[in-house]
Amino acid sequence: MSGRGWVKGEAYAIDYRGAEGSVERLAAVTAELVRLPADVIVAPGAAEALAAKNATKTLPIVIAGVDDPVEVEQYTDVEPAFATIKRHGSRVLVVPTSSMFVPHWIADLALANKLAVASMAPAYAYEGGLIACSDDWNALFERVATFVDRILKGAAPQALPVEVPIKFKVIVNTKTARALKLDIPPALRAHADTFIE
Repeated sequence: MSGRGWVKGEAYAIDYRGAEGSVERLAAVTAELVRLPADVIVAPGAAEALAAKNATKTLPIVIAGVDDPVEVEQYTDVEPAFATIKRHGSRVLVVPTSSMFVPHWIADLALANKLAVASMAPAYAYEGGLIACSDDWNALFERVATFVDRILKGAAPQALPVEVPIKFKVIVNTKTARALKLDIPPALRAHADTFIE
């Protein structure tokens, strides 16, 4: 925001709220933000975006890291889904970016079921998933700041587009590859940005 001429503490202030990993607390946390009052809400995940949408019909909401801003499944469906995935004979699980899922929990379930996890969220690779092809988070939050800047300067939120990332980083967990008895192809090794041993 400072790169766009906004002086923190003078022209704007940021009030952070978090649900400490509890999706159930998001409604109360978001209601707090709406009561401040705020001029714009930044929601860093699907569950947060849905909570913000339910809390206000008037405040603009800038979303980041949202896999699907309209339909959201419950986290209680995750563990039973592993049995179904295994029954179908799948060997790879693609996990969307979502704040409802705890990466360590998903990676542990996947390893227990001998599934390779691929995700766009880097935390999955760091927590035991096989691979992440992640947006460049610095570039992503630059775009978030651009949207907030435009809204605060009077742009109509409904006229702003939903953007997809264009910069990515590939993270490979070689320890998980060995545990799953998978060979990492040379082409992937050549393009990976980070290897986790």
